[in-house]
Amino acid sequence: DKVQIWKMSLGHAKDPKEQYIYDDCIKGSFIAHGAGRGQNFTECKNKNDIINKLNGLDWNNWPSTIQYNINQIYAFKYQMKLGDIVIISDANHEFRAIGKVTGDYFFDESYVYKQKRPVRWLKIFDKSQSAEQILKNVKFTHKTLYKLSHDKLKLDELIKLLASDSPAGNPKNYVLIIDEINRGNISKILGELITLIETDKR
Repeated sequence: DKVQIWKMSLGHAKDPKEQYIYDDCIKGSFIAHGAGRGQNFTECKNKNDIINKLNGLDWNNWPSTIQYNINQIYAFKYQMKLGDIVIISDANHEFRAIGKVTGDYFFDESYVYKQKRPVRWLKIFDKSQSAEQILKNVKFTHKTLYKLSHDKLKLDELIKLLASDSPAGNPKNYVLIIDEINRGNISKILGELITLIETDKR
């Protein structure tokens, strides 16, 4: 109940050219934001510092507004806290990963989305999950990063999802090897399981 939960997009989910952003984040255990016009906000101490840095840029013919960039960077660097949960959307109606924020903001000059934070991935889904599973209003909005209020979440379902055994949300296969089983009492070792194995396989 005390943890903030965020929705975040990692690149344009339905654009194959940006799939690598999501893949890089999963492999590198980080989240990356493209806001901020490539500026380094490491030395910014508050929202006014962010405003001053972005106010000095030319915003004519720029697709996103200065206010949007200010709010996104402020949320990403200051409002997002260690231990917060981040749900990675796949367009508006699905999500494909869930992570936990494990580190502070850092700037990566070498990457296309230069604003980053470390995360530990709790769930990575091979097949994207329906937003209806965890949202009461069944879909996400287009905004890259925003806080999901608890009253709009199916918290019990989210907890169940995070508590399930498989990190990918899919059942795992297991192999049980019992060496020199002929030395033991089969019925005691396997119990009732032995009766479930086909006769010709025993």
